Amino acid sequence: MSDQVKALFDQLVKEGADRAAIQKAFIIDLDLDPSTAISTYNKLARDSGLILSNEEKKARADAVFADADLSTVEGVDAAIHALCEAIDIAPSTATERVRVYCKEQGLTFPSAGGTREPIASKEDVVAFLVANRGLERKTISEGLQGLGYKKSTADSLIAMIPYMEEYAKQVG
Repeated sequence: MSDQVKALFDQLVKEGADRAAIQKAFIIDLDLDPSTAISTYNKLARDSGLILSNEEKKARADAVFADADLSTVEGVDAAIHALCEAIDIAPSTATERVRVYCKEQGLTFPSAGGTREPIASKEDVVAFLVANRGLERKTISEGLQGLGYKKSTADSLIAMIPYMEEYAKQVG
């Protein structure tokens, strides 16, 4: 790795640039290909302590698991939250790590239990959207929730409608 790369990295970190800005600068200013820019950033960020190495992440995760009560839903929730904080990962990633750890340890992954309401088929969703095309977003969201979708999923589907309509026009 050249001194030029390290100097640019140090300068951008000092200026408060984020990961994406630094990688973009590597690509534009230093003419690195994207995969090299990403791996170079990761190495420099690990070496400078901005991000954890895989070994550090594993050690922190092991410490969380050592203190966790994974026999209860509350204990799993606490472990997921602790992992998010300890190694700066998303809750979905932390959940999967806890699930894998439980499996490796021969533990049953506790869940809140109960049965989930079935979600409507894609045909039912399309029929609902077509039939309610002129309604406000809030009303459509409530209708999709009535079909079994969570509010966040319903709102995501609504946000995609303009793209779906444009696609339908183009292939139509």
